[in-house]
Amino acid sequence: MHHFDLLVDKVLQKFQDCILTENDNALRGKQQNKNYRLLVIIVGSPGSGKSTIAQSLRSKLVETFQQKWWTESEYNKINASLENVIPKSFSLDDLRADVDSLKDFNPKDVNKIIYDLDKIEQYKPRKTSYYSDKNMERTVIESYGGYDNSIMLTVDKGFSKKKKLTYNEWCEELVSIVPMDGFHLSRNVLAKFKNSDYMIERRGSPPTFDSSNYLELIKLICETSCLPYVTDTGRDASTLFKILNSENAASHGELPTIYYPGFSHSEKDPQVNQHCIKPNTRIVILEGLYLLYNKSAWAHIYPTIDKKCGDNHIVIKVSVVKDSHGNEVTEEEEKVLSKRIANRHLASGLVSTIEEGYSRAQKNDLLNHRLIKEYCVPNVAQANTIVYENL
Repeated sequence: MHHFDLLVDKVLQKFQDCILTENDNALRGKQQNKNYRLLVIIVGSPGSGKSTIAQSLRSKLVETFQQKWWTESEYNKINASLENVIPKSFSLDDLRADVDSLKDFNPKDVNKIIYDLDKIEQYKPRKTSYYSDKNMERTVIESYGGYDNSIMLTVDKGFSKKKKLTYNEWCEELVSIVPMDGFHLSRNVLAKFKNSDYMIERRGSPPTFDSSNYLELIKLICETSCLPYVTDTGRDASTLFKILNSENAASHGELPTIYYPGFSHSEKDPQVNQHCIKPNTRIVILEGLYLLYNKSAWAHIYPTIDKKCGDNHIVIKVSVVKDSHGNEVTEEEEKVLSKRIANRHLASGLVSTIEEGYSRAQKNDLLNHRLIKEYCVPNVAQANTIVYENL
Protein backbone atom coordinates (compact mmCIF):
# COMPACT_ATOMS: atom_id res chain seq x y z
CA MET A 1 0.00 0.00 0.00
CA HIS A 2 1.30 3.47 -0.89
CA HIS A 3 2.17 5.95 1.84
CA PHE A 4 -0.63 8.28 0.69
CA ASP A 5 -3.17 5.45 0.78
CA LEU A 6 -2.29 4.88 4.44
CA LEU A 7 -3.01 8.56 5.11
CA VAL A 8 -6.40 8.29 3.40
CA ASP A 9 -7.22 5.17 5.42
CA LYS A 10 -6.42 6.93 8.70
CA VAL A 11 -8.69 9.86 7.83
CA LEU A 12 -11.49 7.49 6.80
CA GLN A 13 -11.09 5.53 10.04
CA LYS A 14 -11.28 8.76 12.04
CA PHE A 15 -14.41 9.72 10.10
CA GLN A 16 -15.88 6.29 10.82
CA ASP A 17 -15.13 6.50 14.55
CA CYS A 18 -16.06 10.13 15.22
CA ILE A 19 -18.94 10.73 12.82
CA LEU A 20 -20.51 7.54 11.52
CA THR A 21 -20.38 5.30 14.58
CA GLU A 22 -21.64 8.03 16.90
CA ASN A 23 -24.32 9.07 14.41
CA ASP A 24 -25.42 5.45 14.12
CA ASN A 25 -25.62 5.00 17.90
CA ALA A 26 -27.52 8.26 18.27
CA LEU A 27 -30.06 7.40 15.59
CA ARG A 28 -30.63 4.06 17.30
CA GLY A 29 -31.30 5.88 20.57
CA LYS A 30 -28.12 4.74 22.31
CA GLN A 31 -26.75 8.23 22.90
CA GLN A 32 -27.15 11.89 21.94
CA ASN A 33 -24.64 12.59 19.22
CA LYS A 34 -22.99 15.95 18.63
CA ASN A 35 -20.38 15.26 15.95
CA TYR A 36 -21.49 16.69 12.63
CA ARG A 37 -18.17 17.37 10.92
CA LEU A 38 -14.64 16.00 11.08
CA LEU A 39 -11.87 18.61 10.90
CA VAL A 40 -8.63 17.66 9.16
CA ILE A 41 -5.77 20.11 9.83
CA ILE A 42 -2.90 20.04 7.31
CA VAL A 43 0.08 22.12 8.39
CA GLY A 44 3.65 22.43 7.13
CA SER A 45 6.36 24.78 5.97
CA PRO A 46 6.33 26.76 2.70
CA GLY A 47 7.12 24.36 -0.10
CA SER A 48 6.07 21.26 1.82
CA GLY A 49 3.17 20.55 -0.54
CA LYS A 50 0.24 21.21 1.82
CA SER A 51 -2.14 22.40 -0.91
CA THR A 52 -1.36 19.47 -3.22
CA ILE A 53 -1.86 16.99 -0.39
CA ALA A 54 -5.18 18.63 0.55
CA GLN A 55 -6.45 18.44 -3.04
CA SER A 56 -5.34 14.83 -3.45
CA LEU A 57 -6.87 13.85 -0.11
CA ARG A 58 -10.21 15.43 -0.98
CA SER A 59 -10.30 13.75 -4.41
CA LYS A 60 -9.53 10.36 -2.91
CA LEU A 61 -12.15 10.72 -0.16
CA VAL A 62 -14.88 11.71 -2.62
CA GLU A 63 -13.88 8.88 -4.96
CA THR A 64 -14.01 6.39 -2.07
CA PHE A 65 -17.45 7.59 -1.00
CA GLN A 66 -18.80 7.39 -4.55
CA GLN A 67 -17.38 4.00 -5.47
CA LYS A 68 -17.25 1.95 -2.28
CA TRP A 69 -19.58 3.27 0.39
CA TRP A 70 -22.99 3.43 -1.31
CA THR A 71 -24.70 3.47 -4.68
CA GLU A 72 -26.60 6.06 -6.69
CA SER A 73 -29.75 3.96 -6.60
CA GLU A 74 -29.62 3.96 -2.80
CA TYR A 75 -29.20 7.73 -2.83
CA ASN A 76 -32.28 8.19 -5.04
CA LYS A 77 -34.39 5.82 -2.94
CA ILE A 78 -33.56 7.37 0.44
CA ASN A 79 -33.63 10.95 -0.86
CA ALA A 80 -37.15 10.41 -2.18
CA SER A 81 -38.33 9.34 1.26
CA LEU A 82 -37.06 12.63 2.74
CA GLU A 83 -38.74 14.99 0.29
CA ASN A 84 -41.40 16.17 2.71
CA VAL A 85 -39.18 16.70 5.74
CA ILE A 86 -39.59 20.26 7.02
CA PRO A 87 -36.39 21.34 8.79
CA LYS A 88 -36.14 23.40 11.92
CA SER A 89 -35.48 27.11 11.52
CA PHE A 90 -31.87 28.14 12.04
CA SER A 91 -30.93 31.63 13.22
CA LEU A 92 -27.62 33.27 12.45
CA ASP A 93 -27.89 34.96 15.83
CA ASP A 94 -26.95 31.60 17.33
CA LEU A 95 -23.49 31.81 15.75
CA ARG A 96 -20.64 34.00 17.00
CA ALA A 97 -22.95 35.59 19.57
CA ASP A 98 -19.99 37.32 21.24
CA VAL A 99 -19.12 39.36 18.13
CA ASP A 100 -20.32 42.97 18.28
CA SER A 101 -23.23 43.77 15.97
CA LEU A 102 -23.55 47.08 14.13
CA LYS A 103 -26.93 48.35 12.99
CA ASP A 104 -25.69 50.93 10.48
CA PHE A 105 -22.85 49.24 8.68
CA ASN A 106 -21.76 49.13 5.07
CA PRO A 107 -19.47 46.10 4.61
CA LYS A 108 -17.80 47.79 1.63
CA ASP A 109 -16.58 50.72 3.68
CA VAL A 110 -12.79 50.98 3.76
CA ASN A 111 -11.26 51.74 7.13
CA LYS A 112 -9.49 55.09 7.18
CA ILE A 113 -7.19 54.32 10.09
CA ILE A 114 -3.42 54.00 10.07
CA TYR A 115 -2.55 50.60 11.47
CA ASP A 116 0.03 50.15 14.20
CA LEU A 117 1.36 46.59 14.20
CA ASP A 118 1.90 46.69 17.97
CA LYS A 119 -1.76 47.59 18.55
CA ILE A 120 -3.41 45.45 15.91
CA GLU A 121 -5.15 43.28 18.51
CA GLN A 122 -7.36 46.21 19.52
CA TYR A 123 -9.31 46.00 16.25
CA LYS A 124 -11.99 43.45 17.11
CA PRO A 125 -14.27 41.63 14.65
CA ARG A 126 -17.73 43.06 14.07
CA LYS A 127 -20.76 41.76 12.24
CA THR A 128 -23.91 43.00 10.57
CA SER A 129 -27.03 41.08 9.55
CA TYR A 130 -29.42 41.98 6.77
CA TYR A 131 -31.85 40.44 4.30
CA SER A 132 -30.95 40.50 0.62
CA ASP A 133 -34.61 39.61 0.01
CA LYS A 134 -37.49 38.62 2.28
CA ASN A 135 -36.18 35.08 2.75
CA MET A 136 -32.39 35.20 2.51
CA GLU A 137 -30.72 36.24 5.77
CA ARG A 138 -27.07 37.26 5.54
CA THR A 139 -24.48 38.08 8.16
CA VAL A 140 -21.11 39.64 7.31
CA ILE A 141 -18.19 39.41 9.76
CA GLU A 142 -15.04 41.44 9.26
CA SER A 143 -12.03 42.55 11.27
CA TYR A 144 -9.05 44.79 10.57
CA GLY A 145 -8.62 43.38 7.05
CA GLY A 146 -11.92 45.00 6.06
CA TYR A 147 -14.37 43.73 3.48
CA ASP A 148 -11.65 41.99 1.43
CA ASN A 149 -11.11 39.46 4.23
CA SER A 150 -14.75 39.25 5.31
CA ILE A 151 -16.84 36.15 6.01
CA MET A 152 -20.48 35.87 5.00
CA LEU A 153 -23.12 33.49 6.38
CA THR A 154 -26.40 32.87 4.58
CA VAL A 155 -29.57 31.06 5.65
CA ASP A 156 -32.63 30.70 3.43
CA LYS A 157 -35.64 31.42 5.68
CA GLY A 158 -37.97 30.38 2.88
CA PHE A 159 -36.57 26.87 2.95
CA SER A 160 -39.58 24.53 3.27
CA LYS A 161 -38.36 21.25 1.84
CA LYS A 162 -35.07 19.46 1.76
CA LYS A 163 -33.23 20.70 -1.29
CA LYS A 164 -32.51 18.03 -3.83
CA LEU A 165 -28.97 17.46 -4.97
CA THR A 166 -27.87 15.12 -7.70
CA TYR A 167 -25.90 12.11 -6.52
CA ASN A 168 -22.59 13.56 -7.71
CA GLU A 169 -23.33 16.97 -6.19
CA TRP A 170 -24.11 15.37 -2.85
CA CYS A 171 -20.85 13.38 -2.83
CA GLU A 172 -18.77 16.39 -3.94
CA GLU A 173 -20.15 18.54 -1.12
CA LEU A 174 -19.25 16.04 1.58
CA VAL A 175 -15.58 17.13 1.63
CA SER A 176 -14.46 20.77 1.54
CA ILE A 177 -10.96 22.31 1.54
CA VAL A 178 -10.51 25.59 3.43
CA PRO A 179 -7.25 27.29 2.37
CA MET A 180 -5.79 30.11 4.47
CA ASP A 181 -4.50 32.34 1.66
CA GLY A 182 -7.73 34.36 1.24
CA PHE A 183 -6.89 36.06 4.53
CA HIS A 184 -3.79 37.78 3.15
CA LEU A 185 -4.27 41.46 3.89
CA SER A 186 -4.94 43.38 0.69
CA ARG A 187 -2.27 45.69 -0.69
CA ASN A 188 -4.60 48.57 0.13
CA VAL A 189 -4.61 47.62 3.83
CA LEU A 190 -0.88 46.86 3.92
CA ALA A 191 -0.24 50.38 2.63
CA LYS A 192 -2.02 51.79 5.70
CA PHE A 193 0.46 50.39 8.20
CA LYS A 194 3.01 52.77 9.66
CA ASN A 195 5.71 50.34 8.53
CA SER A 196 4.05 49.68 5.19
CA ASP A 197 7.30 49.09 3.27
CA TYR A 198 8.27 46.28 5.64
CA MET A 199 4.75 44.77 5.58
CA ILE A 200 4.71 44.69 1.78
CA GLU A 201 8.22 43.22 1.62
CA ARG A 202 7.33 40.52 4.15
CA ARG A 203 3.93 39.71 2.69
CA GLY A 204 3.13 36.15 3.65
CA SER A 205 4.55 36.50 7.16
CA PRO A 206 2.17 36.12 10.14
CA PRO A 207 1.25 39.82 10.65
CA THR A 208 0.37 40.29 6.96
CA PHE A 209 -2.76 38.15 7.37
CA ASP A 210 -6.08 39.02 8.94
CA SER A 211 -5.56 36.38 11.61
CA SER A 212 -8.39 37.87 13.67
CA ASN A 213 -11.04 37.12 11.05
CA TYR A 214 -9.47 33.79 10.15
CA LEU A 215 -9.95 32.83 13.80
CA GLU A 216 -13.61 33.86 13.43
CA LEU A 217 -13.90 31.43 10.50
CA ILE A 218 -12.39 28.65 12.63
CA LYS A 219 -14.88 29.39 15.42
CA LEU A 220 -17.77 29.27 12.94
CA ILE A 221 -16.58 25.95 11.55
CA CYS A 222 -16.27 24.55 15.08
CA GLU A 223 -19.73 25.81 16.05
CA THR A 224 -21.26 24.04 13.04
CA SER A 225 -19.21 20.85 13.57
CA CYS A 226 -20.61 19.92 16.99
CA LEU A 227 -24.40 20.07 16.91
CA PRO A 228 -26.42 18.00 19.40
CA TYR A 229 -29.79 16.79 18.19
CA VAL A 230 -32.75 14.80 19.45
CA THR A 231 -32.48 11.13 18.60
CA ASP A 232 -35.10 9.18 16.69
CA THR A 233 -35.09 5.54 17.74
CA GLY A 234 -37.46 4.52 14.98
CA ARG A 235 -35.09 5.34 12.15
CA ASP A 236 -33.15 2.63 10.35
CA ALA A 237 -29.49 3.72 10.25
CA SER A 238 -28.01 0.62 8.67
CA THR A 239 -26.06 2.41 5.94
CA LEU A 240 -23.70 5.34 5.81
CA PHE A 241 -25.99 7.29 3.52
CA LYS A 242 -28.95 6.93 5.89
CA ILE A 243 -26.78 8.02 8.81
CA LEU A 244 -25.56 11.15 7.01
CA ASN A 245 -28.68 12.16 5.18
CA SER A 246 -31.19 11.43 7.95
CA GLU A 247 -29.37 13.53 10.51
CA ASN A 248 -28.83 16.42 8.13
CA ALA A 249 -32.40 16.50 6.86
CA ALA A 250 -34.41 15.91 10.01
CA SER A 251 -32.28 17.42 12.74
CA HIS A 252 -30.45 20.48 11.52
CA GLY A 253 -32.46 21.61 8.55
CA GLU A 254 -30.60 24.08 6.41
CA LEU A 255 -27.40 24.99 8.21
CA PRO A 256 -25.80 28.26 7.10
CA THR A 257 -23.58 28.34 4.06
CA ILE A 258 -20.26 29.86 5.14
CA TYR A 259 -18.55 32.04 2.51
CA TYR A 260 -14.93 33.08 2.93
CA PRO A 261 -12.29 34.77 0.73
CA GLY A 262 -9.90 33.19 -1.72
CA PHE A 263 -6.74 34.69 -3.21
CA SER A 264 -6.05 35.70 -6.81
CA HIS A 265 -2.39 35.46 -7.78
CA SER A 266 -3.07 37.43 -10.94
CA GLU A 267 -4.78 40.23 -8.99
CA LYS A 268 -2.35 39.76 -6.05
CA ASP A 269 -5.18 40.29 -3.59
CA PRO A 270 -7.92 38.39 -1.72
CA GLN A 271 -11.23 37.76 -3.48
CA VAL A 272 -14.40 38.15 -1.40
CA ASN A 273 -16.73 35.12 -1.04
CA GLN A 274 -14.69 33.03 -3.46
CA HIS A 275 -15.14 29.80 -1.47
CA CYS A 276 -17.89 28.35 0.71
CA ILE A 277 -18.67 25.49 3.07
CA LYS A 278 -22.05 23.99 2.22
CA PRO A 279 -24.52 22.67 4.84
CA ASN A 280 -23.98 19.14 3.56
CA THR A 281 -20.18 19.20 4.16
CA ARG A 282 -19.09 16.56 6.67
CA ILE A 283 -15.27 16.66 6.33
CA VAL A 284 -13.51 20.06 6.42
CA ILE A 285 -9.84 20.09 5.41
CA LEU A 286 -8.06 23.12 6.90
CA GLU A 287 -4.80 23.83 5.11
CA GLY A 288 -2.27 26.51 5.97
CA LEU A 289 1.11 27.60 7.22
CA TYR A 290 0.17 29.14 10.58
CA LEU A 291 -2.49 26.78 11.93
CA LEU A 292 -0.19 25.77 14.82
CA TYR A 293 1.63 29.12 15.15
CA ASN A 294 1.68 30.22 18.77
CA LYS A 295 1.52 34.03 18.39
CA SER A 296 -1.29 36.62 18.17
CA ALA A 297 -4.68 35.33 17.08
CA TRP A 298 -3.03 32.31 15.47
CA ALA A 299 -2.29 30.96 18.96
CA HIS A 300 -6.03 30.44 19.56
CA ILE A 301 -6.76 28.37 16.45
CA TYR A 302 -5.75 24.89 17.61
CA PRO A 303 -6.92 25.36 21.23
CA THR A 304 -10.33 26.43 19.86
CA ILE A 305 -10.58 23.30 17.72
CA ASP A 306 -9.32 21.04 20.51
CA LYS A 307 -11.69 22.49 23.11
CA LYS A 308 -14.79 22.64 20.92
CA CYS A 309 -14.37 19.49 18.84
CA GLY A 310 -12.39 17.21 21.17
CA ASP A 311 -11.28 14.05 19.37
CA ASN A 312 -13.32 15.05 16.35
CA HIS A 313 -10.23 16.31 14.52
CA ILE A 314 -6.99 15.03 13.06
CA VAL A 315 -3.69 16.91 12.54
CA ILE A 316 -1.44 16.09 9.58
CA LYS A 317 2.07 17.55 9.92
CA VAL A 318 3.81 17.55 6.55
CA SER A 319 7.57 16.92 6.49
CA VAL A 320 9.90 16.98 3.49
CA VAL A 321 12.65 14.83 5.03
CA LYS A 322 12.74 11.40 6.60
CA ASP A 323 12.79 11.09 10.39
CA SER A 324 11.83 14.73 10.96
CA HIS A 325 13.22 16.30 14.14
CA GLY A 326 9.93 17.93 15.09
CA ASN A 327 10.37 21.65 15.67
CA GLU A 328 14.13 21.59 15.15
CA VAL A 329 15.39 23.61 12.16
CA THR A 330 17.76 21.49 10.03
CA GLU A 331 19.98 22.36 7.08
CA GLU A 332 18.73 19.31 5.16
CA GLU A 333 15.11 20.41 5.42
CA GLU A 334 15.83 24.01 4.43
CA LYS A 335 17.79 22.86 1.38
CA VAL A 336 14.80 20.84 0.12
CA LEU A 337 12.32 23.64 0.87
CA SER A 338 14.48 26.32 -0.75
CA LYS A 339 14.68 24.36 -4.02
CA ARG A 340 10.94 23.70 -4.10
CA ILE A 341 10.03 27.29 -3.27
CA ALA A 342 12.41 28.75 -5.86
CA ASN A 343 10.97 26.51 -8.59
CA ARG A 344 7.41 27.41 -7.51
CA HIS A 345 8.17 31.15 -7.66
CA LEU A 346 9.67 30.76 -11.13
CA ALA A 347 6.74 28.67 -12.42
CA SER A 348 4.19 31.19 -11.08
CA GLY A 349 5.97 34.14 -12.71
CA LEU A 350 6.72 35.78 -9.38
CA VAL A 351 10.40 35.87 -10.37
CA SER A 352 12.11 35.79 -13.76
CA THR A 353 15.12 33.60 -12.90
CA ILE A 354 15.76 30.65 -10.61
CA GLU A 355 18.41 32.72 -8.80
CA GLU A 356 15.76 35.31 -7.93
CA GLY A 357 13.57 32.47 -6.71
CA TYR A 358 16.26 31.25 -4.32
CA SER A 359 16.87 34.80 -3.11
CA ARG A 360 13.18 35.37 -2.39
CA ALA A 361 12.96 32.05 -0.58
CA GLN A 362 15.86 33.01 1.68
CA LYS A 363 14.57 36.51 2.44
CA ASN A 364 10.94 35.61 3.08
CA ASP A 365 9.71 32.01 2.92
CA LEU A 366 12.44 30.38 4.99
CA LEU A 367 12.06 33.07 7.63
CA ASN A 368 8.41 32.01 7.95
CA HIS A 369 9.49 28.36 8.09
CA ARG A 370 11.77 29.13 11.05
CA LEU A 371 9.03 31.07 12.81
CA ILE A 372 6.55 28.18 12.78
CA LYS A 373 9.29 25.84 13.97
CA GLU A 374 10.29 28.12 16.85
CA TYR A 375 6.76 29.11 17.92
CA CYS A 376 4.61 26.01 17.66
CA VAL A 377 1.49 25.52 19.78
CA PRO A 378 2.33 23.12 22.64
CA ASN A 379 0.21 20.18 23.70
CA VAL A 380 -1.10 19.20 20.26
CA ALA A 381 -2.90 15.91 20.89
CA GLN A 382 -0.48 13.20 19.80
CA ALA A 383 -3.26 10.64 19.48
CA ASN A 384 -4.82 12.82 16.77
CA THR A 385 -1.55 13.64 14.96
CA ILE A 386 -0.01 12.09 11.84
CA VAL A 387 3.42 12.98 10.43
CA TYR A 388 3.25 12.66 6.64
CA GLU A 389 6.56 12.58 4.75
CA ASN A 390 6.12 14.32 1.41
CA LEU A 391 9.59 13.50 0.06
